[in-house]
Amino acid sequence: MPKARNFLVKQLYKDAKLLGPVDREIIEKLADAWMDDKRNDLHRYEKIAPYLKSDSKILDMASGCGTFVFLGLKKSYDIYGIDPEKWKLEFNQLKIEDYKYPKEWINRFTLGVGESLPYEDNSFDIVSTYQTLEHVQDIPKCLSEMLRVVKKDGIMHIECPDYRGTFEPHYAVPFLPLFPKKIAKLYLRFIGKNPDYLDSISYTTKPSIIKILQKKSKEKNIQLESIDMHQVNHYKNSDKSYFWSQTKFIISRLFKKELSVHLIVKIKGKGYEVQ
Repeated sequence: MPKARNFLVKQLYKDAKLLGPVDREIIEKLADAWMDDKRNDLHRYEKIAPYLKSDSKILDMASGCGTFVFLGLKKSYDIYGIDPEKWKLEFNQLKIEDYKYPKEWINRFTLGVGESLPYEDNSFDIVSTYQTLEHVQDIPKCLSEMLRVVKKDGIMHIECPDYRGTFEPHYAVPFLPLFPKKIAKLYLRFIGKNPDYLDSISYTTKPSIIKILQKKSKEKNIQLESIDMHQVNHYKNSDKSYFWSQTKFIISRLFKKELSVHLIVKIKGKGYEVQ
């Protein structure tokens, strides 16, 4: 077994224990996915493809086990990743060694947090955060930092759970919308899950994220446009009412699958350039 995968499996077991009983099959599938730098995050590039150029400078916040960054480097993009967990940086070093990637690729990864990005203003054409925003300690500060480092005419790509849904994706259990945490912990304990992990989760929703972005854009004198990609994709593929289609979609996922936020945020002006 490659050193990187062996290291990863051990870490995944350690993290999984924070949630409750460990499912070996899930751990193995997750390890296989995070070792796959060819396909695992290909869907993320497909989503930002309309905004990608050959010279695009990209930031992945947080970069985790590196699949998005490594795939971007293999495609010759100028891409960087930041993550707060030291073991993931160690894992990416092992992956570089196992896969015989260029040694200097490790310099593309930085240990840090989204609330204090170690980059200059207007550094990136694209800032992407995938299934991460619900874990940061301060969502408004994190979004503010993303707005700071993205260039005028750049975009922010945001995907995370929408906790107005009826399924919690980390515990993989049915869940009430915006479940009050004191009651949610009793429920998790009752079904044999460790409730303490819930403290590390913030209840992200599409309206709350858009509200924060609007507030921060006014504070920073930034002109932006937030686009709900779920709605855009609906109108591309269907001529039916979005309201009824979305209602049917939500019902089909009740207590079985998570709802998600999927936003593209276009930066149209900064500072004196705002009209």
